Amino acid sequence: MNFYLNWWKAHGMEKNDYPPVGIILCSDREHVEVEFATAGLSNPLFVSRYLVALPSAERLRAFLEADRNRIESLIHRTAGSKPRAPRKQRR
Repeated sequence: MNFYLNWWKAHGMEKNDYPPVGIILCSDREHVEVEFATAGLSNPLFVSRYLVALPSAERLRAFLEADRNRIESLIHRTAGSKPRAPRKQRR
């Protein structure tokens, strides 16, 4: 991810743009991971600049889990099998 963020900083940014931030979203059947990649920005700088613009990792995690449960429910309904119980959020 940092490769792409650094490339964008070098080749895609305009003069007054803020540094880019990447969001890594990973999900499997058991859990969801959300990470922010900042290409060398310190965390305090990241939070002070982007907190109001980016959703929190927990909010993204909840969105992914709800979306995954919705998709699995549709798949099971289409296939005629019973849907699995919704997963509990991992903390």
